[in-house]
Amino acid sequence: DLGLSFKATPWLNDKTTLKLSVIGGGTLSVESVNMETEFTEHVVTITGATAATQVVFEAGGASKYRFFLDDVKVVKIAK
Repeated sequence: DLGLSFKATPWLNDKTTLKLSVIGGGTLSVESVNMETEFTEHVVTITGATAATQVVFEAGGASKYRFFLDDVKVVKIAK
């Protein structure tokens, strides 16, 4: 398993849903997070990842879902 950590916050007065997904193999422990009004760290587990796995960060909707993203890290979880 892998641990994905990142900090995120919405653009001023925008909505707070941030969607997460993977392509190329693997499963996330959550499909979305709710962002706070200041940078907050989020931690998600990726199971079944391969060398082809890519993480996708996506706006929660078409309008007023802009966000800032920082400190993205992927690390192997020791068993």
